[in-house]
Amino acid sequence: MYGRDMLCRGDQEAALIAHGHHERYNGQGYPEQISHPGIKVFAQIVGVVDVFDAITSDRCYRQAEHPVTALELLAGAGNWWFEAKIVNAFMENMAAYPTGTFVQINTGEIGIVTDTPKGQSFFPNVRVLLDAGYGKVTPYDLSILHKGCWVNTILEDSAVNKALQEQAKLVGSS
Repeated sequence: MYGRDMLCRGDQEAALIAHGHHERYNGQGYPEQISHPGIKVFAQIVGVVDVFDAITSDRCYRQAEHPVTALELLAGAGNWWFEAKIVNAFMENMAAYPTGTFVQINTGEIGIVTDTPKGQSFFPNVRVLLDAGYGKVTPYDLSILHKGCWVNTILEDSAVNKALQEQAKLVGSS
């Protein structure tokens, strides 16, 4: 309520958005347990962004989750926490696998996400660096969506380093 009261001295619309961004479509939010359609659209938009930010940011009680986890949770929140069309619009403009993320695709190949086409949050473009046996390949670009592939695993830097070290051992022993 403090934030709303402070904003009320200025822009009324901003105050209403700040006040309502924790309300939920199903009426289980706060501070007033307002349900759809009583929640302002901009308050829902800010609410979606706030949830995404909360999940993908470090907290004192837990580490940040990867964006794919947040988007999967939000995908299930349509017409439950937020109006589905708002969640869908947000998801169409976010990358589940940000550029620079190391991934292993369902073929076993390892690569790095180079970009994500608009509207294809879960289907990034990947530059393949290692084959399924962790062997080096001449890097090539792969459109996950057009090749019928999917991201199987997000690799932490240590996992990628391990794969590259394994490749170095194989090269050294031959």
